[in-house]
Amino acid sequence: MSKLIENTEYEEWNRKTLNNLLYIIGRDNECEEIIEQLTRKPSIFYPLAEEALNYNDSDTRWQFAHHLGSITQQEPKASDLIIKFSKDYVEYVRRRALRVLDSLNL
Repeated sequence: MSKLIENTEYEEWNRKTLNNLLYIIGRDNECEEIIEQLTRKPSIFYPLAEEALNYNDSDTRWQFAHHLGSITQQEPKASDLIIKFSKDYVEYVRRRALRVLDSLNL
């Protein structure tokens, strides 16, 4: 997984790769190692977070909602995306996004 993140860019990934990565992130919801690796590469993290916004797994969505706050300096549009996550249909995703918004004073 690290090689994929370190050696490629989001634009190079096909739909199968995107879906597999989003699925794996959802399963890694206790350790959060993959999502933390992604935060170190905002050029991948942000567009993947946009994909996650409509992904069907809430464990994937809350992780992106939670970690978007860590890239707001590098990606100004991240705040807008956090607001979108705060309107999620799953309460836990909304709460995670709202905590981030509160910490950013938005």
